[in-house]
Amino acid sequence: MYYPGVSTEAERLLTTQILSHELIHQWFGNLVTCDFWDQIWLNEGFSNFFEFYGVAQINPEFEAHEYRQFASFQVGLKAEASLTAQPLVNNVAKPGAGSKLEDYIKVFTSYNTFQKGGSLLRMLEALLTPETFQAGLQTYLYQYKYKSVRQDALFTILTARGRADGTLPPDAPTVEDIMNTWTLQSGFPLVRAGKATSQKIFVSQERFTNHVEYNHEHNLNPKDLWTIPIAIASEDKNSDFEDLTPEFWMNSDVSVISYDHDTTKWIVINADAVGFYRVLYDETLFANLFTEFNKKNSAISVKSRAQIIDDYFSFADNGYDKDKMETALSLTKSLDWETNALVWKTVLKHLRGYYNKISDIPEVVAELKGYLLPKILKALTATEGGTGMTAILRSELFDWASELGDAGLVRLSKFIFNLWTINPKAYPLPVDIEPFIMSSAIAHADIHDNEPYVRALAKYQDPTIPLKQKTYLIKALGCSKNPTQLTSLLEGILGTAPIISNKAHAILVLKAIASNSVSRQSSIAFLQKNAVEIIEKLGLSAIVEYVKSLSDFVVTEKVFIEILVMLNDHEELLEPVKPTLVTYLKVIQENIQWKIVYCQTTGDDCMLEKWFRNNKL
Repeated sequence: MYYPGVSTEAERLLTTQILSHELIHQWFGNLVTCDFWDQIWLNEGFSNFFEFYGVAQINPEFEAHEYRQFASFQVGLKAEASLTAQPLVNNVAKPGAGSKLEDYIKVFTSYNTFQKGGSLLRMLEALLTPETFQAGLQTYLYQYKYKSVRQDALFTILTARGRADGTLPPDAPTVEDIMNTWTLQSGFPLVRAGKATSQKIFVSQERFTNHVEYNHEHNLNPKDLWTIPIAIASEDKNSDFEDLTPEFWMNSDVSVISYDHDTTKWIVINADAVGFYRVLYDETLFANLFTEFNKKNSAISVKSRAQIIDDYFSFADNGYDKDKMETALSLTKSLDWETNALVWKTVLKHLRGYYNKISDIPEVVAELKGYLLPKILKALTATEGGTGMTAILRSELFDWASELGDAGLVRLSKFIFNLWTINPKAYPLPVDIEPFIMSSAIAHADIHDNEPYVRALAKYQDPTIPLKQKTYLIKALGCSKNPTQLTSLLEGILGTAPIISNKAHAILVLKAIASNSVSRQSSIAFLQKNAVEIIEKLGLSAIVEYVKSLSDFVVTEKVFIEILVMLNDHEELLEPVKPTLVTYLKVIQENIQWKIVYCQTTGDDCMLEKWFRNNKL
């Protein structure tokens, strides 16, 4: 729950989201509910969709309708790109399917039930207009109150309302025809747009996947396609992004269509990212778009700017073209004047993954710092004094600036952390940046100066320090660059009288040690030697969380083999969690391939190092 003066702005947002989400279930889940688990998205998708309306109404400073795109839409796209993703209406959970309890739990907790379900409802709202969508839902709730339904009941009512209001023209597909292509099959489309003639573009669709080779090796057939509402904004039409209804449709039996457009001017396909798909432009259309995108007062809306960035980083990450990495990075140049939280958080989300993978390569980190840090510092100044989403962004920017070693912020962190260790009540840490101050003070301490570490450990053991701050301190202690301190911390979770007796904190130690380049390899040997005791004390989840943390950072074959040896030595003990561990091992293998492509060696042969060096101010 939220406690003024104690809770962060991020915690206040989460509390508001949860309360809003659960309140929505009074209508979608209680008044009208799904008739079986395979339709659970009718409950959870609606609560996901409307929770952001609740936040926007109660706490507008959280910019909920923009934040929805980061927290729900982008999360849903990433999860749904997997070749193992299940349809929203899941056959595993159908009556008579012989499903087990864990099957139902998996459906109930999956990202597509919540995030994809909510995103599809946002798409429906846009194509029908908010007024028609609301009127249709009122009819749905009244007609089916105290009853259970399947999705067809909702679709039939929305079609009738759309036809009556004229927002779903007679020649447009029915809502059922549209939505069945999104709910009865997994995945989502990649929409390509390119120049056909000087006055015409082509638009095509195919399935987007985490492994682009899939689309190259499999012939598409109608069941792979979707009925897609295409909302557009362009230099000549809807340049204010006000109209989000479909300009045209792509039916599920059509893979390519044409559209009239002057190809010397910019166009955004999927305006405001209302459709659940990604868009890839050819060189001509992207060049036009990039020119407008990089203007200080760009006409391209915030939601579209953020989604173009998310799309292009996703193309780079999933093998659609090595050059797409340079294209995605070029979009970050706009951060020189960007202050919007959605855009910044989208960029930092992707750069965090890259930073983790290059954190052991100081030459590349130095060039990233030279490129990114000035932009971060400028944004910190521009967002000073804000609340809500602005405060959340500032805390993330502060974390990045401290981690990249900005001298001013590091000095500040050390100073106020030292005061706090002397007298926490007299010198409280700023709530929203408290964990980052602690981590910065420990991470940037002189390697021969034990005092900050000793003070932090003493505060952790102080019974008057709240549990929340102890959690921050454990993570901070794991940021030390002193190998002796890190070894002591790791050993502190074992023995008959461990220094770290809290089970959750002991697991946090393992995760922090795995994340730290100083201790990562030595920790593998430690676990190989002490796995039995660790499992006895902390459970199998400790090993899973440790390997999961490793999978964010490990990019070399040598360390991968060391991890395999450690796990194989305890194969029998780890058998119950083997499938999960294999998932993380596959991530490490993908990391190794990523490094080969983007940063095999340092210097000009490292694409990332070269790009950051050539584009910094």
